[in-house]
Formats: sequence, C-alpha cells, structure tokens
Amino acid sequence: MGLIFYLSSLSAPPGQDLFPEQDKAEHFFLYLILGILLLRALRSNPAAWSATLGFAYAITDEIHQAFVSARSADVLDILVDFAGVAAGIALIMRFRRRARRPAKG
Repeated sequence: MGLIFYLSSLSAPPGQDLFPEQDKAEHFFLYLILGILLLRALRSNPAAWSATLGFAYAITDEIHQAFVSARSADVLDILVDFAGVAAGIALIMRFRRRARRPAKG
C-alpha cells in the first residue's frame, strides 16, 4: 500500500512517457500483488475481507490522485484495480486448494 501511495503521489510516474498505454496493466499488477498480500495477512474470512479492503484502497487511491498535479481520478482504474485484487485472491486460493488435495496413487 505504501508503494502504491508513493507512485500515486508522483506527478509523472516512471515510464509514463515511454509507455502511456500500459497504465492499466501496471494498476492490475500492483493490485494483484496487494490482493495476495492482503489474503496472506488476514485470518478471519480472508477472501471477503481482502476483496473489501482492496476495493476500498483502490477508491481512496483514486481520490488521492485527484489532488496530485497532472493526475486525475478514473473510475476505470478502480475497476482494473479491483480486478487485480480479485485475480490475486483467486490465484492464491487456487494454489491453496491444490496443496490440500491428497496425492493420488
């Protein structure tokens, strides 16, 4: 969350001039990692809480960007951020299910 906050506070994030179209991919990837970390950090109903906290943080991140010069808030970014969180949660939950399966043979 600290890294995301820092990157959101920059007027011109690294690589923005070189690859402006990769903004959504960066959002997705950073929030995928956030979803994984939230899932690992929470114990009680971790998937639901991780998704809720990830979504809430995406909203506050966009609000924060609205106050940074040369940046703006974007609803599409919130959706991409949440998709990243959900993908991170789904990825870890799938690995956990596979690890719990008894070995055949």
